[in-house]
Amino acid sequence: MCPRLSLLLKKVKTYIKTPNFECKQCGECCTRYTVCVTHKDAFRIAKTYGLNPHDFLDSTIPDKSVERSFKDVPRFVGEEGEKWVLCLKDNEKNGRCYFNNSGPCSIYPIRPFICHAFPFLWQNKKQGYKFTLNNEALGFCKGLEANENKFDFEAVARDMIESEKEDKEYAKLVKEWNQSVERKEIKSPSLKKFIDFFMKKLWEEENAL
Repeated sequence: MCPRLSLLLKKVKTYIKTPNFECKQCGECCTRYTVCVTHKDAFRIAKTYGLNPHDFLDSTIPDKSVERSFKDVPRFVGEEGEKWVLCLKDNEKNGRCYFNNSGPCSIYPIRPFICHAFPFLWQNKKQGYKFTLNNEALGFCKGLEANENKFDFEAVARDMIESEKEDKEYAKLVKEWNQSVERKEIKSPSLKKFIDFFMKKLWEEENAL
């Protein structure tokens, strides 16, 4: 079948009903998108797998062409006063996410919250949650070719509510960091120092429980 016709049929299907979906862990989304994370995403990964967060975390300044996608992502002040977005490193071998080498995601059970809803977009309404399909995924997401729907909307909705809570906590933490930099309490700000800043706080919270 012509690729364009196939894509058109997929789009028509989404207007008719929710498409079938089952994540195949194909890594296509990991290649196309920067995986933004919060302090708690990073902490869960580091704690669960005994990893050094400096090994898998990175920072980026979004290109103007994708600026809109990052408009709500908090930015911490780093080197030379630049404002950076915290994210996972790219895998040097294939350009995918750091945790996707050539097969399934190696941290899939505790992957960042931003990964949970894909290829759907989450909208929290006062009357309840709503998912809509991210149309960009129609051209590459292999999970949309599934024969049945194995996407647990209820479970992911709970994840998204928790994600919204953590996003607010992260925004507050970034604000605290930026204000400390502005007051010169933190000198020569960097990604390394920012990671140490929030990891120290989270380990202290963990030990206080």
